[in-house]
Amino acid sequence: MTFEAWVAYGFTALLVGVAIAVKHSKMLYALQIIWMIMLLGFNTYSQDYTINETLYNMLGDNDDFSILGFAYYIAVTFAKDSGLDFLEYNFITSAVSVIIIGYIVKKYAKNYNLAFSLIYLYPLAEMIIQKRFLPAMAISLVALQYLNQSSWKSQCKFLLLIALATGLHSAVIFYLLFWLLDRYTRKGFTKCKIALLAALWGMMCVASTFIPSVAGLIFPADKIELYFVTFAEKSNIFHFLFWALLHISVVWLVYSVYKKMPKTEYSTWIFRLNIYSLFVIPLYDFDPVFMRYFRAVLIYDYIYLGDLFPRHLVTTKTALKGGLCIVLIGILYSAVWYYLGIGNQTFERMIVPIFNDNAFISWL
Repeated sequence: MTFEAWVAYGFTALLVGVAIAVKHSKMLYALQIIWMIMLLGFNTYSQDYTINETLYNMLGDNDDFSILGFAYYIAVTFAKDSGLDFLEYNFITSAVSVIIIGYIVKKYAKNYNLAFSLIYLYPLAEMIIQKRFLPAMAISLVALQYLNQSSWKSQCKFLLLIALATGLHSAVIFYLLFWLLDRYTRKGFTKCKIALLAALWGMMCVASTFIPSVAGLIFPADKIELYFVTFAEKSNIFHFLFWALLHISVVWLVYSVYKKMPKTEYSTWIFRLNIYSLFVIPLYDFDPVFMRYFRAVLIYDYIYLGDLFPRHLVTTKTALKGGLCIVLIGILYSAVWYYLGIGNQTFERMIVPIFNDNAFISWL
């Protein structure tokens, strides 16, 4: 990396460390949000940058936008009609997405600085690479909060927001499974319901070969080929178990805290989201890229468990363990995705472009 890039990398690490320690400061939170916008919005190269830029430049040459989504088509058409190039469009969508994520974190978290710092650890790099999925994820994050409310208006809001997010990136349609599961478990997890959910989950893990056929009813053939054939060629049972156990460890932590702490509507909602997220695990049999569906839930876990991090010297053992463990999990996710080379996601491929290929940092 260049000297400027290393300075920016060091500043980011310092910002994360200070925010974890301070936990709640509005001024520091504003700095966290602004810096993340700078990192995402001024990015000039990443793994999928060329592909996204090409899609942006080509859109409008014909009227077929069914594959990319109606909302993406409308947004890009408006941006191009306004004379924006891809870098400018990426800055606007990144800024809006980060502000939405920041709003959700501030709305629910007491230790909002800490929760936002964990997003810097993971999934910041994916947020930079997956430029179409980022705004879709941000909207999905807003939608998931309505699963905490049982009124028909809240359910309509959830479905409308997921429809909008799907219009930006079709993969977000997966969250409809969360809605269906929530309808099924709304009145509680009885033994019968738990048994049926466990049987369905087990069947998906054992008979995962049918998943591409189901996905083929929704997604184009080239995407099915990429995610379920090309990516799956590098997969094996050990990779599946690694990602599955990593995912389950987070859910188990939430469950362990949930059963020992006083039950509230909020904590029950977080617990249910994590249970629904277990249905992402069968997809790891093909590739860990499907962890994108867990990210929104993980951000809510950062909020929920991060608030347990002690503000005072006197605290409960459960709160201390929960707060410390979610920080360690954020560090672990960052390490295995970006630093240890697992799944070919190396420091050079994932982290270096964030700081080395950034118009703002290069200008400094």
